[in-house]
Amino acid sequence: MLTLDRVYKAKRVLSEVVRQTDMIRAKNINSQCDVYLKTENLQVTGSFKVRGSYFKISQLSDEEKKKGVIACSAGNHAQGVALAATKNGIKSLICLPDGAPISKVEATKRYGADVCLVKGVYDDAYNKAIELQKEKRTGVIPVLIVVGILGAAYALVNFFVRKNTLLSLPLAPMDVLLTQLYGTLLILNMFGIIVATCMIYNMEFKGNAVKKLYMLPVSVPKMYLYKFLILTILLLIAITLQNLALIKIGMTDLPQDTFELPTLIRFAAYSFITSMPVLSFLLLISSRFENMWIPLGIGVAGFLSGMALANSDLAILMFHPFVVMLKPAVAMSAQPDKSIALVALTETVLFLAIGLGLANYTHYE
Repeated sequence: MLTLDRVYKAKRVLSEVVRQTDMIRAKNINSQCDVYLKTENLQVTGSFKVRGSYFKISQLSDEEKKKGVIACSAGNHAQGVALAATKNGIKSLICLPDGAPISKVEATKRYGADVCLVKGVYDDAYNKAIELQKEKRTGVIPVLIVVGILGAAYALVNFFVRKNTLLSLPLAPMDVLLTQLYGTLLILNMFGIIVATCMIYNMEFKGNAVKKLYMLPVSVPKMYLYKFLILTILLLIAITLQNLALIKIGMTDLPQDTFELPTLIRFAAYSFITSMPVLSFLLLISSRFENMWIPLGIGVAGFLSGMALANSDLAILMFHPFVVMLKPAVAMSAQPDKSIALVALTETVLFLAIGLGLANYTHYE
């Protein structure tokens, strides 16, 4: 509840940062009464909005400040949040629509915030901010980043321990580097995807939050799409970390002049593309079941059946997304299979389209 004491407290807190702007009489607005304008356009950040932002952020607990703040804005509020966060020594991430004035975007950066430009209008920036907030809270981001780090460490240690054995295999050095180490990396990535996609909806199902979303003026399909994009970017980061380790091995441990960077990049892209059907499929499953153990069980069953069937050449098994993801792991050549990549892209788009369609047409009364 707003009380007079709280107003006085806000005044004391804000005196540290805001300017005392003048009141000027506006004679031409109405001749029958005295109208005064508060010149908040001369305020720090050019708007009155710094007042609310600064007071709110200054009242956060130490634990809350450690987490940082996320906000969305068309420009003025962004600068207020950025300044308030910086002065209170905490991190801030601001989502702005990509049509926001460049001057406001640059000012927000100068005040110390990380800026995320979102294609579209304010509502799109709002949806993006909500998703980023939830992903940080559920731990999805640390899970996939840790998977990338563990995969990189595994590759380095495994090759160091088995170097002589691996290089004595009757395979070209690049085939050894990519086919003999990638199996475990893909399994790590698969479990990272399973856990992340299960977690990403778990919080929303608690307390009927998903049902409430359908009653709010937000685009649920766009929020589903943002979940997909966030997971995709995090998976790409994880695979990049793992392949940086492989680059290090290739440049320092393979026989001289046998390391081929373009071959590694092609195979990394291939493994990323073949991983996407599992991500798209499990995100769809997670969005439909309130009990997190159901998509988790489906993910584990998919992994086990994929491991059993990955070596088969039956074309019908290409409908199994886990089999598609494991194809690079069972390959004996560093050359990508274009037909498998095409199947992977088709399945990814198909599962994503189904998920978006269900998000658009499912309603709770």
